[in-house]
Amino acid sequence: QLQLLNARGRELNSLSPAVYSFQALCNIQSATPGVTRAEPMVELRRHFSGKPHLLYRMRAFVTDGCRQVWKEMSDGSAIAELELAVSETAGNVILHGLKGSPDELIELVLNIDPRSASVTFRYSGCGFEPQAIPPPDFSGHAESGYGIYLIEHSVDDVSFSRDDAGLC
Repeated sequence: QLQLLNARGRELNSLSPAVYSFQALCNIQSATPGVTRAEPMVELRRHFSGKPHLLYRMRAFVTDGCRQVWKEMSDGSAIAELELAVSETAGNVILHGLKGSPDELIELVLNIDPRSASVTFRYSGCGFEPQAIPPPDFSGHAESGYGIYLIEHSVDDVSFSRDDAGLC
């Protein structure tokens, strides 16, 4: 699993390789400082085909779910940072994990409570070694290779693992 934690304490994400499991936990500020709500977590699940043109639907699924629960409590920046991590992760899953196979499915699981959101991507595909990914080329000559960098810089901590079933 890949875990991502935003430097400002806004997002925590987990990503896993073979069934690629990316879990992102987004923490937001309470609308009333010092007041916590004991509201239950909401879990939403949806399957998407591995087609690149459906990235916007994955982002919308996460954004709409967060807005339903958070309402006015979020200033929007936590959602925007989570959208970036989701977009980059989904793109990497489709391009590298599924090897561009549009018939493969990606399951997104979104768990949201009034103060946080967790996004998990699961797919049956190939994993990767994050240490083998070179740093991005900022010379102005590279057109790709920024995904992991953007994910890592949207969150505080990133770690990768595979579950017992061999899913990423």
